[in-house]
Amino acid sequence: MGDFSGVNYPENDADCWWTYSKCVNPNLQGLPKDVSDVPEPRTLAYGFDDGPNCSHNAFYDYLMDQGQKATMFYIGSNVMDWPLEAQRAFSDGNP
Repeated sequence: MGDFSGVNYPENDADCWWTYSKCVNPNLQGLPKDVSDVPEPRTLAYGFDDGPNCSHNAFYDYLMDQGQKATMFYIGSNVMDWPLEAQRAFSDGNP
């Protein structure tokens, strides 16, 4: 229900969560360092979670108008509910 008052995360951040401690070096051996900056000039990265949904067509239109792409991270049940929006993202070149 959104109440996290009793939830405590260990101070050592054993899982390397960027949102908790800005960690970019995973503790698990063999995992590469997370991408946390973009050194190339005039570079912007978009990533979107929890889609697709009915409002995404406006976002896809914006990306197309701007000549930009984004990486989409979808929830499977949302893809089942909004398959055409997911298909459009892929067709527009937004993986």
